[in-house]
Amino acid sequence: MNRRSLRLLRSVCLPALLAALAVSHNHLRSSTAQADGSFDRKASVSLKRVYQSFREQAMTVQSQARAEERLRLRERVRLEERNGRTQVGVIITLREGSVAALAAAQAEIEASGFQVRTRIGNIAVAAVNVDDLPRLAAVDAITALGAAGFSKATALAAAPGGAKLSHAALKAINDAANAAIKAPDARTTYNVTGRGVVIGVIDTGIDWKHGDFRRADGTTRIRFLWDMSDTANTGPGGVGRVYTAAEINAALQSTGTVNEKDTDNHGTHVAGIAGGNGLGTANGVAAGTFAGIAPEADLVIVKANRPGSQGFATDDQIASLTWIRDRAAELSEPFVINMSLGGHASQHDGSDSAEKAIDNLLAEGNNRQVIIAAGNEGAAPLHAGGIFDQGGEALIPFTLTPESRGLIGVYNAGDTVAVSVIKPDNTVLGPVTLGNTLSSDADVDIENSAGEAGTNANIFGLVFKRKPGGTFRLRLTGTKVINGRWDVWDIADGATPLDASVRDGLQHVGTPATSRRAITAANFVTRTQFTNLSGSVTTKNDEGQVGAGANSSSPGPTRDGRVKPEIGAPGAYIVSTLSADALNPEQGDISADGRHIAYTGTSMATPVTTGVVALMLQKAKDRTRALSPDEIKRILWRTVTNDSFTGPALSRKFGFGKINALAAVKAVEDNVTAAQFVSVSAADYKSDLAAAADAIMAGFGVNLAGGVFAASSLPLPTALGGVSVRVTDSKGAQQLAPLFFVAPTQINYTLPSGLALGTATIEVIRDGSVVANGAVSINTVWPAFFTTNSAGTGAAAINVLRVHNGQVSYDNENNPIDLSVAGDTVYAVLFGTGIRGRSGTNNVKITLGGKPLNAEYAGPQNGYAGLDQMNVPLPASLAGRGTLELIVYVDGWQTNTVRLSIK
Repeated sequence: MNRRSLRLLRSVCLPALLAALAVSHNHLRSSTAQADGSFDRKASVSLKRVYQSFREQAMTVQSQARAEERLRLRERVRLEERNGRTQVGVIITLREGSVAALAAAQAEIEASGFQVRTRIGNIAVAAVNVDDLPRLAAVDAITALGAAGFSKATALAAAPGGAKLSHAALKAINDAANAAIKAPDARTTYNVTGRGVVIGVIDTGIDWKHGDFRRADGTTRIRFLWDMSDTANTGPGGVGRVYTAAEINAALQSTGTVNEKDTDNHGTHVAGIAGGNGLGTANGVAAGTFAGIAPEADLVIVKANRPGSQGFATDDQIASLTWIRDRAAELSEPFVINMSLGGHASQHDGSDSAEKAIDNLLAEGNNRQVIIAAGNEGAAPLHAGGIFDQGGEALIPFTLTPESRGLIGVYNAGDTVAVSVIKPDNTVLGPVTLGNTLSSDADVDIENSAGEAGTNANIFGLVFKRKPGGTFRLRLTGTKVINGRWDVWDIADGATPLDASVRDGLQHVGTPATSRRAITAANFVTRTQFTNLSGSVTTKNDEGQVGAGANSSSPGPTRDGRVKPEIGAPGAYIVSTLSADALNPEQGDISADGRHIAYTGTSMATPVTTGVVALMLQKAKDRTRALSPDEIKRILWRTVTNDSFTGPALSRKFGFGKINALAAVKAVEDNVTAAQFVSVSAADYKSDLAAAADAIMAGFGVNLAGGVFAASSLPLPTALGGVSVRVTDSKGAQQLAPLFFVAPTQINYTLPSGLALGTATIEVIRDGSVVANGAVSINTVWPAFFTTNSAGTGAAAINVLRVHNGQVSYDNENNPIDLSVAGDTVYAVLFGTGIRGRSGTNNVKITLGGKPLNAEYAGPQNGYAGLDQMNVPLPASLAGRGTLELIVYVDGWQTNTVRLSIK
């Protein structure tokens, strides 16, 4: 049987497949968490260890080993002493339910004697006495308990250098960042400055005295300031202290007191980029020189790093989100929240508790968004990933440094994986199986535990105690493998270098930046020189040339294959506000006016994006329109700039491209979201708004057609029931799309052939008028497989082809695939879309249950428009393995994970 014959064979499942394209699908799927009632089952490993080490009975044990254990836990978990007892920050996951059910669950917790600091949807936070943890776990509505960990700020400072420039040259620095995204044009053309919009910043605080945050009359632009570090503990949940604008103004006039100081300067710098007005200059530098993107926005600031903490605690982040939301509601203003922070102690798939809280916040309503830094680990040796077969193993060599803290790894929940560590002297620690911990070694602890509630992952972790020299090896052994994918990250951002033989340079985006609903910002270079305080020039070239993605900017994708970061913004080198309270700022970084300083990092790109969203929200407010969080994202994606640095289409460094403030605000002015047409792959319904030419798409909107009309023959028509879909590619070429089906709320169609890469706009034309519009980013491939449930998950829609004694037959694809007949050649013939643009079958990587397979063919099916086919021979060695998961990468882009059942 030759390959061409295989390619042309039609599957008995194809009529059902095409019928599936002519019906409306609900691609929003929910999960149901189950309450357990047991502390041992509900609590995370970290929380259990806190309980073991810090309950009152344990605190009477004063050994050196126990003291070291407590110190390590304080580095990982937010713990504090109150009223003579140890409290731990706890993240509570509630059983999913209605608004009323979740409110009742919170009431149940509070009736049990616990104070809920805040709740967003089914994620709540509380500070709990360690001895009371088992009693909290007994609350029936609680499904999981976790310990609040820490994120860090994500800035990098510039380095000093060379020759002298004038003040006139210095003025161009912030203009370079503004000009690169056309922010001045947006402000002038559409009269937007962020007026009437809240910019919330969760960071290290703010220099509230600085002129950049005061109006021309000297009064503050800060509407509210929550200082979590204040020992008054009169703030929300008994944490810190809140200052109002009136109290800040009184302190500015020396008739009141504000104790808050930003000694780190990170938060002040970030706030200046997003919303500083640049009025706080000196030494003859013109006012406004270092103005931010939205210079008249209202500022709501949270100083979220407490004294002695390791960064920003997860529970404090969640509390900050709701507090900013509520202050914006008090002001009756839309809001955008900036989070220039992150870390790697998570699953990297949107399942972290802070990420769930962000997603819940954004699901609550319109006129809001959250912008998060991708991270600055682009060049760090921090991630390794791979796939192992059943009975196989992965060896991940690494070395320790004084800054090493630990490694975190993730594997599929259906796999049985044991974790071992081979020390430099060849001592083997483990294996440690799921649900177990090894803590007896002097150098390394090993944990192997269930992942976040409601996910399909398990987590393992290494905690480093002593840090001897030599090469360690992490060994993962898959005794039962259904999926086989594993990933490992260094939680200290590369301080524990993973060996070059295993690291892959992918999945460096941290948490909470892998949130599903928020926007994640990458950093590109807009300046490599600036004049410093001494009058000489600071030169920095290690981030790359002007226009390039910064070398340090973290690439994606997420562990579950989503596009992150989604957008690039200026982040190197940005001159912004310098806190007068900053401790030991680098003198070569300070600008000639002495009031501003240059930093680089995705921490700087994030507030640029935040400022642009503030401009968009103001324009929508001025036009009395609402923008949903998803609409804000779609507008940014469809208005990006693509150039030689981003490439014409999607990239792991930039996402969709570089942010364009003028085009984004124009899109709001033009009300492009008034009649949305949201297109996704008809195979997997991913919401990434990406596609490939010739792909089968499902588009959703309202009033798209006057009835239901389906194509009855091939080739597909370009008009049905008076409805057409017009596609305009990034080069301006227009084509009508072939149509499968049109209905009032859904159209299934194929993208035309030959589309240029980049953003394509899509218009639905009904009876000669455009009734809806949208956009997708055209990539060379955007692969996805069809499934039997038409939802992109579960069992693959396949044909099973068997060659027996030279005779070809089809098996019933609904039964397990029988691989037990000696001498038979069996093919899984999979059907998908967005595959045919692949560079070659050698760049189609396939594993089934962890076993590497080859695609004999991957390309057009040819019998049906837009349908692609992949022929995969199945080896007899898979016989008896049961239901396995198929993982496929096409030119490096991952398909949806589907299942095959093997007899």
